[in-house]
Amino acid sequence: MKIILVFLLSLTHVQSFSQDILDELNQDTPVQIQELPEETVLKLSPSGRILVLSYKSESFHKGDFITLVSEGKPFLRCLVAKIDNQNSGIKVLKIYDLDIWKRFAPGQSVKIFRGDDRALFTQIKSEQKKDSLDNEHQDLFNEAAIIDEKLEIEEHGRRLIKTDNIVSGLFNRIEALSLEQTSQRYSQLGVSWQYQVDDNMWGEFLFGQSLIENYPDVGLDTKLTNITIRLKYTFKAPLYSFLQPYFGLQVINPSSPGAGVDDPTDPQDPSVLARDIQRIDALKKTSLIFGITVLKRLVPGWFARFDLGTDIINGGFGFEF
Repeated sequence: MKIILVFLLSLTHVQSFSQDILDELNQDTPVQIQELPEETVLKLSPSGRILVLSYKSESFHKGDFITLVSEGKPFLRCLVAKIDNQNSGIKVLKIYDLDIWKRFAPGQSVKIFRGDDRALFTQIKSEQKKDSLDNEHQDLFNEAAIIDEKLEIEEHGRRLIKTDNIVSGLFNRIEALSLEQTSQRYSQLGVSWQYQVDDNMWGEFLFGQSLIENYPDVGLDTKLTNITIRLKYTFKAPLYSFLQPYFGLQVINPSSPGAGVDDPTDPQDPSVLARDIQRIDALKKTSLIFGITVLKRLVPGWFARFDLGTDIINGGFGFEF
């Protein structure tokens, strides 16, 4: 009888001790972020739904749920969809920190937390705040659609910029003539469309217009229309940037309906009218051009750009799709 009683008491003690261990494990204990394994972002899909990370630490496996940490904060919840040699294909399920996500780009290093990430949120005191954080960002991606989306890590593997199109808004400085017939640059607003015709080879169409006041004579204005076609090749540069040397053809067409037209109320000397037409013709230009475009990735999908060439000097922003 004593032996049975001792046995039952020992079971109770073991059960209590085990429960204490489970309770301790279930608590959200602080995580030493600096000790987490680190990987590098190699690629980012245009939609932002798929990442390719390095796999140097081998700290996770296919099918694992992981959380990416940057700037000391968790910002992405992901699913490991594929392991391929030293690369890993990751599908984004949820965004925790939108500000960090906007700065996210290939080449960046991130910390990897595997499994249940509640311990990363110990600074959030109430479950209501955490629910609010989750609900704020979880609809940015459709989770079911992401799980079903094909993971094509090798797609366009040789391309430095994976998308086919970049559309840009530009502020230009274009060269023309002043009233004194000296070279002068004028401001011009323009748009451009780049299309990747082959791996790293781009074609670009640029269109812009500007207005030259008091040209070809005082009281007359001239509209300049700039049409440029370029062929570019892309090279990788530091700081998430790309260089695109180009050559192409530029056509500048001026238009001034009042030039060379006599006003019956204020007759002009025929030589003055002929001079105005000559000044308009002097603005016409069809020429071969060359130069370089610099693209600087700001956030996924967006570039700042700067162009310097024999045709134009401009700056602006581009969106890839």
